[in-house]
Amino acid sequence: EIGRGGMSVVYRARSPEGELVALKLLAPHLVTSPSARARFEQEGALRLDHPNIVPVLEFGVEQGTPYLVMPYINGESLEQRVQRCGPLQPETFLPILEDIARALDYAHKHGVIHRDVKPSNVLIRADGRALLSDFGVARLANATNYTATRSRIGSVYCMSPEQARGSYEITRAADIYALGATAYYALTGRYPFVGFSEIAIARQHLEAQPQNPCEVNPLLPRTVGEVVLWALQKSPIKRPVFAGTFARAFRAAVERPDPSPAFLLRARTPAPSVPDPALSAARWRWAAALMMGGIFFAFLFVLVLLLSLFSRQPPPPLPTPMMPTSPGALQVVRPSPGVLPAAPTPAPTQSAAGMTVPAHLPVLSPLPSPTRLPTRAPTPTLTPIPPITALPESAPLQSDSGDSAFTPSPPVTIVVAP
Repeated sequence: EIGRGGMSVVYRARSPEGELVALKLLAPHLVTSPSARARFEQEGALRLDHPNIVPVLEFGVEQGTPYLVMPYINGESLEQRVQRCGPLQPETFLPILEDIARALDYAHKHGVIHRDVKPSNVLIRADGRALLSDFGVARLANATNYTATRSRIGSVYCMSPEQARGSYEITRAADIYALGATAYYALTGRYPFVGFSEIAIARQHLEAQPQNPCEVNPLLPRTVGEVVLWALQKSPIKRPVFAGTFARAFRAAVERPDPSPAFLLRARTPAPSVPDPALSAARWRWAAALMMGGIFFAFLFVLVLLLSLFSRQPPPPLPTPMMPTSPGALQVVRPSPGVLPAAPTPAPTQSAAGMTVPAHLPVLSPLPSPTRLPTRAPTPTLTPIPPITALPESAPLQSDSGDSAFTPSPPVTIVVAP
């Protein structure tokens, strides 16, 4: 056994012809899974022929277990080299990046999206040539239900934001993001985002900005870190259009460590003449969905308006005038439109005071002349009371009993007004 992953186990074996090969078997716990078997069989059916892609020599099923036969690569993976030697120099990593970029451009040209580019899937031969392996979760242009789902597929450490979101439309921009994360690991010895769980790392891919590689590894030129961050943009349309574009910008940053801002602007400007067909189709679908939604709501509004107009009740009719059915019954006569006939004007009458009064006004009887009220009898003149004669002070008052002990006070004069 030389390798083990979530879906398969890889052994070093010898073919009947005596050659060393890599034998890849589907994991025992996934043998009964139809979707896992379909993905494993898809890798055998791709038949990608490129010098930087590990080819599949044979595919078959032995005792119910699917297997793949691939050439044995005498070397190590990029992850093993970084763990053994530490972060790589930009000049050392440049040929590896260019080999993987050529492999991705070839696969994208044939409608294959890898969806799991990571350091452990980059194999480095003894002569220095790098190869891309493990197309087990790749997505084809005519993807079926087991290769294009809304589930997250791929390594969480190099997963693009659209894969972490579970987006259905996964384009080649996802592989370019993963290639940028692989370059980040090769140059710094760590991934752009780390966490205690896969969910925490996936959320950082969606929300957080990665630290500049130059801050993690101070020996890196600033421009190299800027090029790596270009491939790690959150929006797919802001990343390099092709993997080769990213590799060429990386080479220019290595050869000219202090370029002018104009060079960075040219390196970051994507080629407008080569649009991504998957992104264009997604935009057209969104536009069509919005247009259909607007038409539906407009039709619904008109329908509700028409229903409200037709559901109105007519006003009740006016009551019909009742005709008399017997003599003496009350008659309601509705005057005809036009000028009403004038009533006859009675002759004016003359009032008692000699004034002419119209006949339609009542004639009032004259008021009686006012009579003089009887006058009040004059008040008789009062006779003044004569003053009381003052008694001599020496003469005491005599009471009826003959006592003379009481002495009167001085006399008081009483005046009575008339």
